[in-house]
Amino acid sequence: EGYPGYTIENIYDNRDGWIALKPDVILLHLGTNNMGRGLQQADVALEKMQILLDGIFEGLPNVRLLLSTLIGSNIAYGGKQHLPFNEGIRDFVTTYAAVGRRVELVDMARESAIGEQGCNPDYCCPAGIHPTGEGYGLMADVWYKHLVGSAANTTVV
Repeated sequence: EGYPGYTIENIYDNRDGWIALKPDVILLHLGTNNMGRGLQQADVALEKMQILLDGIFEGLPNVRLLLSTLIGSNIAYGGKQHLPFNEGIRDFVTTYAAVGRRVELVDMARESAIGEQGCNPDYCCPAGIHPTGEGYGLMADVWYKHLVGSAANTTVV
């Protein structure tokens, strides 16, 4: 699911609806709007993310969570906050995994080649907030690799 303009708080506030669906896997790339539209600093957005993560694992204790770093965005849309936010995401993966949660880091910022600070103009729209079709393709490849493994012998039609 994707929700244009949503912040971490918006997803948390709607948790009753999606927790009731009992997903076994969650792919989470979230926080850009907190620092862009919401003008939050990375530490504030990370506090919101921790509340969301606790809510996910409380409601879905056996879920497999693929937690992604953010791809870069325009400086005017909170882009300078992505680097410290992403470091916090990497720390969350270590912390939650250490207590037995099924959480995996998807380092989208680095693995997709879209970037972490700013948005690679080859793969992002002119506003530097959203990927182009090619950028979304790169992100899809990273998600796929983490979902099924890079050695998967599967054809997607």
